[in-house]
Amino acid sequence: MNITVKKQDLQKLAQFIYLGNTVINGYKKNDEINVEYAQFAQDIYKQIMEFFPEKKSKYIFKNLPNERSTEAKIADFSDRIYDSVQDYYLDFQNALFCDLADRQGE
Repeated sequence: MNITVKKQDLQKLAQFIYLGNTVINGYKKNDEINVEYAQFAQDIYKQIMEFFPEKKSKYIFKNLPNERSTEAKIADFSDRIYDSVQDYYLDFQNALFCDLADRQGE
């Protein structure tokens, strides 16, 4: 199966994958992480990064040091995605914890 994504939507795709992987694996211990999802996210990040010339791209794609290993670049990329979705992620956490607290009070 092939999925077509416009170049301008790749940042949204990266953010969506980051948030999904965080929901699946974010609170698990290292030995409990769903490796299949974590690896899929890394593979997609790698493919997305290949589409962007570093000097002409948006923040999350810009100036990833060339001398670093692919794994280090992906880690930097992932950190930048987190920065770009932090508000959404914190809103989700707050809503979830408030909902759980309300359920406990019922």
